[in-house]
Amino acid sequence: MLIDFFEYTHRSVPDLKPNHKGEEEKRLVAFIVDRDREVVVVPLGKCEIISKQVEVWRASYGRGYRLGANQADPAVELQKLVWDKLAPQLENLKAPIGAVPVVLVSPDGPLAGFPLQTLKGNDGKILLEHYMFAHVAVPQHLPTLLKNNPRLVGDPKALLVGGIDYDQGPGPKSRGELVRRFVTLPGTLKEIEAVRTTFERAFRSETVELLRGSAADKPSVVKSLPGKQYVLIGTHGFYLEAPKGEPARTGKRDPVVRWLHPETALDQQSGLRSGLIFAGANWSKTVGAGNAFLTALEVGDLDLERTELVVLSACGTGLGQPQAGEGVFGLQRAFALAGARTVIGSLWNVPDEATQLLMIRFHENLWGCERDGKKVAPMGRARALREAQLWLQKQIATDEKFQKRLRSGLVPEDTPVGPDDPVFAFAWAAFTLAGDWR
Repeated sequence: MLIDFFEYTHRSVPDLKPNHKGEEEKRLVAFIVDRDREVVVVPLGKCEIISKQVEVWRASYGRGYRLGANQADPAVELQKLVWDKLAPQLENLKAPIGAVPVVLVSPDGPLAGFPLQTLKGNDGKILLEHYMFAHVAVPQHLPTLLKNNPRLVGDPKALLVGGIDYDQGPGPKSRGELVRRFVTLPGTLKEIEAVRTTFERAFRSETVELLRGSAADKPSVVKSLPGKQYVLIGTHGFYLEAPKGEPARTGKRDPVVRWLHPETALDQQSGLRSGLIFAGANWSKTVGAGNAFLTALEVGDLDLERTELVVLSACGTGLGQPQAGEGVFGLQRAFALAGARTVIGSLWNVPDEATQLLMIRFHENLWGCERDGKKVAPMGRARALREAQLWLQKQIATDEKFQKRLRSGLVPEDTPVGPDDPVFAFAWAAFTLAGDWR
């Protein structure tokens, strides 16, 4: 089943009139598409109302912050505004025996940065326990994906990037103006080393390329990407929201865009507003030379036709600028346009340790492994991510030391963690899968 969200105004839907102030009122509608019945249209209401609740949700659940004592729970409000209206259309959704139904989501408007699977159903359980979710990064690619035509042949190759040194880079070292401090992510090094071991055991192959430390610069990554069936990149990512009310020139005040294009500051180009960060990013001259930032615009020009899966173990890599009818313009879409069949990215800044555990578990599920003395059979991509997320949620619930580490720096740190605490969603729910879910 596909849920296609669509944001519209009276210009795109003439029957909708402007409000009493003469302003265009954006509304959100969901189209429920299932092969066994006609398309169902579900009006969801004003975008402004839904957007406000999503912002509150992201500021609390998406950051691990406890809600205020008198603050309405945005998860409950979004369940009423969105899921309670969609649920009747999914009551008879079928799935193979022993599996859960797959729900494809084409996000738009305020829901573009929101993980629908975190909401609760009528039984009080999160939706991830009932469904597998996958995003449609490029709506035009859906018919091709539905043909179920696997492309993986021969011995697969993998590229694993992590443990990046943001202070260093190849060639002469620049010690110019320090423009930003991207901190090292030690968990990403452990992550890629563990994933390499799993890959080599699963395929009995050593066709794995690791880029780490100062070697993980932009040119090396770009050169190594083509021809790799599996890609894992553990680094910082960035997403810059488009300026509101100022269509041009605002990039001059936007430091990341200024570093990328110091002369032109093309902030009107959505492909420049999201990207990945590599070795040498902390020093202005290295960044200015283009060796540290890989933008979505550049990703779209790569040749990734042989790439089955790209995992972006980085912050904000699932975000982008929503375009009505076109999906979300960001890194996930860029990798898909370049040819990658499946792309996993995140919706907010993810905690290093939790992400490390999640990604190791996901790849073990994906390729199969020995776990607790038992053989784990390889899983489909969405199923592998779903199991890893549910497992991580349980790990947090039963490990008080893990909870305390996650809460380090969050407010409040010493409050007991309950089953609905934002620290749970903060740790496990950021990652979304776009593209082929099988």
